[in-house]
Amino acid sequence: MVHTEETKNKLSEMRKGENNPFYGKHHTEEFKKKLSERARLQNFKRQYDLQPLKAIIPSGNDIVYLAGFCDADGSIRFTRQNGKPRPFIAFYNTNQEVINWIFNKFGGAGSIQYHNKGRLMVQSVRLDSAKDVYFVVRALLPFLIVKKEDALMVINFLETKYGDRLIA
Repeated sequence: MVHTEETKNKLSEMRKGENNPFYGKHHTEEFKKKLSERARLQNFKRQYDLQPLKAIIPSGNDIVYLAGFCDADGSIRFTRQNGKPRPFIAFYNTNQEVINWIFNKFGGAGSIQYHNKGRLMVQSVRLDSAKDVYFVVRALLPFLIVKKEDALMVINFLETKYGDRLIA
């Protein structure tokens, strides 16, 4: 049953203060511990859910070109989400054709983002999904020079966190 906003507001008003069935009551310490443990387990399970691989992994000259592009105008880093590190890979450029080419090489996985840095609009192709990042970075690794250490850190982090689930 879907309530209208008006009905939701009325129900909320009816349950305020002394009309709330939990008014004046408190959870016991034992129950608070149970709630905390359930939340911790729920978050732990959620943390290990992996999205299926969406990115197409380029090969041949394309992967070599993308590795050079990443070394020059890319990032293999971590961002923080809810206080937790999340790896990503991004390719930056001001030319829309180059950005579209990279995006298409990955089969449309990830996202195209726009950043206003200085005089020109910078665009980026960014992959955030753990499996996408893992397999793309592994494919780029043999050809990377500047970002090789960053790539190894991301691969190690993902293998430690997800283990065999990355390959499944």
